[in-house]
Amino acid sequence: MSNPSQRQDRPGIKEGIYRFTRRSSDTVRRFVERTGCTAFQVDLEQSSQLRAVLKRIGTQLRFPEWYGNNLDALHDCLTDLSWREGKSYILLLMNADALSADHHGFAELNGVFAATVDFWKGEGTTFVVAYELDSATRTEGLPALPGVN
Repeated sequence: MSNPSQRQDRPGIKEGIYRFTRRSSDTVRRFVERTGCTAFQVDLEQSSQLRAVLKRIGTQLRFPEWYGNNLDALHDCLTDLSWREGKSYILLLMNADALSADHHGFAELNGVFAATVDFWKGEGTTFVVAYELDSATRTEGLPALPGVN
């Protein structure tokens, strides 16, 4: 494990969970290019059920066969990115409005994302999750992706 005080080549963003609006999608793409983050993009297709969201994430990120479409397996897969190494990571969750309306499912998913962010922080690697949400969508306290909205 690397020492967090010795982090190098970090993107211009602090690890965490953020939101951005649809109208800023082009700015997000430029942000990803500028920071050099290894990017993953998942289209949630306005899924409102956590189980469907977990399945979409696993399918679109091509997780291994043992991925069981559950929160524990999601954490396991996101904390072993040896198949897609990078100096920093950003997970873009597009069309996430319907999921954010399911307060319980949204909180559970963000719990896994927070644990993932903490894991990578301990490894000296930045991990960012960013939800694409309509500007009118309740964001449950998610800060805006810095430099984007």
